[in-house]
Amino acid sequence: MNRVERDNASPSAHHREISSSSCFSLSRVKGSIWGARFPFFFTFGSLEEEGGSMGWWVRSCLQSVLKLVNSMIGFTGMGMILYALWMLRSWYKHVDGTSFGGSGSTPPWFIYTFLGLGISLCLITCVGHIAAETANSHCLSCYMVFVFLLITLEAAITAFIFLNRDWEEDFPEDPTGEFNELKNFVKSNFEMCKWIGLLVVATQALSIFTAMVLRALGPDSGTDCDSDDDSIPARLPLLRNQVHLSRLEVGLGRVQLIHPSRSLKHRRHCSVLATMSGGAAAACLPILFRRCKTTSAQYVASRSIDPTFEKLMEGYKHFLKVLAVQDLILGSPTASLPLPVLSAAAPRLRLSRGAAHFVRTFPRIFSLLYDPSAAQPLVRLTPTAARIASGESDAASTSAPDAVDRLRRLLCMSSSRSLPLRAVFRVWRELGLPDDFEDSIIARNSTIFALRTNPRETNTHLLEFVDQSQTPNFTPAVDAWRCQERNQADEAELKFAFKQGFPPGMRLTKNYRARLKEWQRLPYAGPYDVGGGGSARSKAGMRALEKRAVGIAHEFLSLTVEKMVEVEKISHFRKCFRVDLNIRDLFLDHPGMFYLSTKGKRHTVFLREAYYKGRLMDPNPIYEARRRLLELVLMRRRGMGADSAGRRPSRSEGDVGVDMKEVCSSDSDTRYDFGE
Repeated sequence: MNRVERDNASPSAHHREISSSSCFSLSRVKGSIWGARFPFFFTFGSLEEEGGSMGWWVRSCLQSVLKLVNSMIGFTGMGMILYALWMLRSWYKHVDGTSFGGSGSTPPWFIYTFLGLGISLCLITCVGHIAAETANSHCLSCYMVFVFLLITLEAAITAFIFLNRDWEEDFPEDPTGEFNELKNFVKSNFEMCKWIGLLVVATQALSIFTAMVLRALGPDSGTDCDSDDDSIPARLPLLRNQVHLSRLEVGLGRVQLIHPSRSLKHRRHCSVLATMSGGAAAACLPILFRRCKTTSAQYVASRSIDPTFEKLMEGYKHFLKVLAVQDLILGSPTASLPLPVLSAAAPRLRLSRGAAHFVRTFPRIFSLLYDPSAAQPLVRLTPTAARIASGESDAASTSAPDAVDRLRRLLCMSSSRSLPLRAVFRVWRELGLPDDFEDSIIARNSTIFALRTNPRETNTHLLEFVDQSQTPNFTPAVDAWRCQERNQADEAELKFAFKQGFPPGMRLTKNYRARLKEWQRLPYAGPYDVGGGGSARSKAGMRALEKRAVGIAHEFLSLTVEKMVEVEKISHFRKCFRVDLNIRDLFLDHPGMFYLSTKGKRHTVFLREAYYKGRLMDPNPIYEARRRLLELVLMRRRGMGADSAGRRPSRSEGDVGVDMKEVCSSDSDTRYDFGE
């Protein structure tokens, strides 16, 4: 079976190697545990994909060039302002002998022209710096128009001087004689002045060209960790206005949310939604559904913080790094990893203080031993961590029927009943699939699943149903909650409703509760309905499409074993699920159902109703195994004070214990602080 989808899940795996001197080659290991766990390492190890990294560097260089060229225009403008002020001072001093004193004579018009041009150049410079910093298309367009008008004016003045030989007669008499001195200086140094003028024009032309390229690249969206590939059409935010467009006020350790309608300063920054597809539907939208022009980072920062989930992610961000290193160790044929190999991979694994310090931080999970034959230290799992990893693998193998059911449900949410295999590879751990799920799940169930070549992408495959005419009729996970609540609430209230649970301290106004109640009653097509949805040409159609997208996101999170997933991973299914909305903003719009955390430099979304006090309410064997490993991560070096004094580990199976200080001092790439 072709496994190129594993590499496609992380393009950096095509052109990166961990170390040329490692005891085993990554490119030659196939069909083993390493081959199954290898892409997971690169998913965590690569900071960003190759295309995104190249685009970021090109955009940064263009912004720097535009700022530099724009600064030259600004210096020219400041020079013209200073020269105009000097001429004005000379004029008044010559007329009545006082500096800027009042006089009955008016200065020549060309002095004010110099002053006006200098001020205009300075204003254009300010616009250019704003456009270069934000890379906003509207600012860049205005800047290009201003510079083009400036070049046109310069060309007109130059043509007027060269075509009209009597141009000097149009200038008023200069009693100071400064203008004649300037004219004589230009004539005597004509070559130098000519090249200076050409340099100024070339600088302005270069600024236009740089702004055009920067406008074509668009603003940088990689820092928000959202992988929506194409532009997201304008949509109707249903519940955002109450919470996520609010102004935060922090006082006495408690976050209070102020509604935008209560803040006049906030309302001034609000504008009407962009034109929706279909005409002037957005023009008639009420003020209630207007969307603020803020950046994605501001949307995320304005969310209501839940301390329970934030505390969970505080430890989970270290758990993800531990999990990546554990996969590397288990993928090795000797169940160990040379420390130099791990040190070389430390930047991609985000081990900020180096591999040796990371291993020393979690002594209950990793042990460092010395191999005399290889003359280098080896990193291994402790017996406790090895048992937990084996238990998770056994749990994943035992729950193979559940994994088959989850894959079938995932395929049924797609309109074509097929998904790119590379997208499935990105969430194989979240779905609780075995390491070798291509063989143990897909190949062994050939009557259910099939692989075919993806016509849109070379060397990739699509996972699809064999017989799509007999698609099973699945029930969404939210229906179980609706059945439980039917005895306590009205049937009409629960037919299309979702369970809501808001963060502590979040204020819900009466207006917001009314809108939420209306949204709960809104009909929508289920996640497994083929051809479901509404029309994006109307307000009601947009609301139905968004609620269907909420239902798909809810069902997707319900299929994961931990009821959580990274936003970057779920966004790879957006096109397959026909979700034409920004996934991250969708989670922010509904804080009663989802919680978005930004810990660990990644956006992770949780399903609120599945958690209680930071733990899963309906645990499964895979979750329990990972929870035991998470507990070891949270313990760190607690209760192991004897080892912190520098005691050597005991010898076992021919391995000699090595002092942590000696190991860390041998690492030439990183310096470590060993004090507690």
